[in-house]
Amino acid sequence: MLILLPTNITYYGGLFLVIYSGFFLVRLRFIYAVIADWLIFIAFITGLYFFGPFEDIAISVGMSLFYISSILIGTFGSYSIEKYSRKNYIQNIRIAEDKSVLEERVLAQTNEIVTAQLVTIFGLAKLVESRDKETGLHVERVGKYCRLIAQALPENSIRETNMDIEEFSNVIEFASALHDIGKVGIEDTIL
Repeated sequence: MLILLPTNITYYGGLFLVIYSGFFLVRLRFIYAVIADWLIFIAFITGLYFFGPFEDIAISVGMSLFYISSILIGTFGSYSIEKYSRKNYIQNIRIAEDKSVLEERVLAQTNEIVTAQLVTIFGLAKLVESRDKETGLHVERVGKYCRLIAQALPENSIRETNMDIEEFSNVIEFASALHDIGKVGIEDTIL
């Protein structure tokens, strides 16, 4: 149709928009866009050769230049989209790698904090034992009893804690070490 309507300027504008927009809508990789450009251009030149207005060579050259410029602009747009997509892909990979590194760091620091908390709890428990010599291994014994009781609880009773039964039992055992912490503030004569 382009060959049959060489003087209709509106048609050229519409065709330019179709060609130019096609590269952005189809989103071909750059190499495929270039191959498609040349195949379409060869088809255009072939059609121009068989059906074109050869009596006016200026029109044929003008149509060819218009078509080539449309293809070049579209190819440049396709290249820009691919470059942007690659940049986003690389950024997403870097973000995923950074995320995994940060997750490892957070896990390591969380483990350090938990260890420090446990050391503090047991330090306070030993402080309580030092104030009351009669208790002996009372703190460890109470911890084991609390653990057994926590393990005997039904699963649905600890659902709100978002922990499984083993985690919950560990927390209860460690927390039970502080059950006599009030003895620290009581006078020795009363103890």
